Amino acid sequence: FIPFYLIVVNTFKSLQETAANPMGFPKKWVFDNYIRVFAETPLLTSFGNSLIITVCSVLLMVLIGAMAAYPVVFNSNRLNRWLTLYLLAGFMIPFQTTLIPLFQLMTDLHLIDKKYGMGGAVFVFFLMRGYMRTIPAELNEAAIIDGCSVWGIFWRIIFPLLNPITITSAIYQTMWIWNDF
Repeated sequence: FIPFYLIVVNTFKSLQETAANPMGFPKKWVFDNYIRVFAETPLLTSFGNSLIITVCSVLLMVLIGAMAAYPVVFNSNRLNRWLTLYLLAGFMIPFQTTLIPLFQLMTDLHLIDKKYGMGGAVFVFFLMRGYMRTIPAELNEAAIIDGCSVWGIFWRIIFPLLNPITITSAIYQTMWIWNDF
């Protein structure tokens, strides 16, 4: 409660009064801080950018994660197992340890300060992969016998069955991406 109290109470004080008595109530209520924030900060633009980045990133991550998990689950071979281990190893490395090389790579690719330089679907891949493993392989085989294409199997049969994990993934990714901004 104390940090929230400090934040709220000190927004209604002048800088001098905040420095002199950060815990006390304001002697004179000052609304200049709020006026300055709304006048100097493009709040609607910032909110819009966060909303656009969050929605686009979540949609792309869910789609890419689901499409990447599908062949790994339903077409098990040595390459797919190696790819899964490779992604798992990358997922286990903390993001902070790769921050500087990632920044250099994004600078070289001119993705710094661009909205399309966001994203990463490894977490969604593992969620989708785990859930897809519970789907019976017989559904996939029956669709192949009926003449459905791989693309059709994924979009007409597998992806609709992924609704619970898709919603879960979207919630996690929305929270993480929104909190980044």
